[in-house]
Amino acid sequence: MDAGRVIREARRAHSLNQQQLAERIGSTQRQISLWETGKRSPQVSDLERIATALHRELRIAMEPRKPKRPASVGVAAFDEVFGKRNA
Repeated sequence: MDAGRVIREARRAHSLNQQQLAERIGSTQRQISLWETGKRSPQVSDLERIATALHRELRIAMEPRKPKRPASVGVAAFDEVFGKRNA
């Protein structure tokens, strides 16, 4: 689920409109709208303020970066993905 949808659903669950949430977190209605529509992404600090305003716990799930797929196979490819071995 994207951040905008989570913000919108949490806001609605607390029976708040965008302006009311904006006032609670020191932002603007326009900014809330941009987040909810996915035109902008909120910063972690924004999400923290929203969580606090809605008496929620902030949990951030981050996907690990996938290493580049090596062009060749063998020790060189292993080193490219996992780094050089210690001798």
